Amino acid sequence: MLLIERVIEAVEKNAAIAIVVVALAFLFILFGKSNFGFGLPRYKAIRFLNTKTEQRFLSVLWQVIPDNLYAAQKVRLADVTIPKNSKDIKAFNQVSRKHLDFIIIDKRTSEINCAIELDDRSHLSLSAQKRDKVKNHALKSAGVTFYRIKTGSDYKRQLSDIFQDVKSSKVRKNQLNESKCPRCDSVDYKKISMLWPNNGKHYHKCNNCSYRTDVIKG
Repeated sequence: MLLIERVIEAVEKNAAIAIVVVALAFLFILFGKSNFGFGLPRYKAIRFLNTKTEQRFLSVLWQVIPDNLYAAQKVRLADVTIPKNSKDIKAFNQVSRKHLDFIIIDKRTSEINCAIELDDRSHLSLSAQKRDKVKNHALKSAGVTFYRIKTGSDYKRQLSDIFQDVKSSKVRKNQLNESKCPRCDSVDYKKISMLWPNNGKHYHKCNNCSYRTDVIKG
C-alpha cells in the first residue's frame, strides 16, 4: 500500500509540474518573448560614423575651421530647432526624426553658429526632397543659418566663405547687442578696449557669466 501511495503521489506531482510548464508556455506565446526577458533583439556595431564622402568633407573642414569653433556631427534637427508651440507633437515628430550632417558651434559656449548639409545623389529622391523641405523650413523659420554643399565641389573655398560669413555675422550681432550679454542677457556686459600692441581692438565681457567675445577690430 505504501508503494502504491508513493507512485500516485509522484504522478500527481509530475502532473502539477506539467500544468505549470504548459501555462508558462501559453503565457509566453500570448504576451510575447520580450515581456519575459527572452528573445530580446540583437544589435551590431556600426564601424564608421561617417560615410566615405562625409569623411572626405570633414577632413577639409578640419583644415579651415577657426580655432574657436567645433563641428558636431549627426545632430538631431530637434536639438537645433523646436516648435514654438510646445504642444504641437506633429511638428516635433517631424524634426525629431531627422538629423543634420554638421553643426558649427562655439567651443567655449556651444552657441550654434550654423548648420551644414552635404548633398549627394541620395538627395535627388522624392523622399529625400521631402525631408530636405522640412529641414529648410524648420531652420529658416527658427532663424538658424543653413548652408547646403554639393558633394564633389570645391569644399575648401566654400567652407572658407562660410566661416567668413559666420565671423562677420558674429561681429554684427555683437555690435547690435553691446549692452546685453548674448549668453545670459545680463546688462553687466562691457566693452573692453585693448592696450598696446592691440590698439584699436576690443572685446566684450560679461561680469555675470564671464562670457567673452572674440577680439574685434575697430
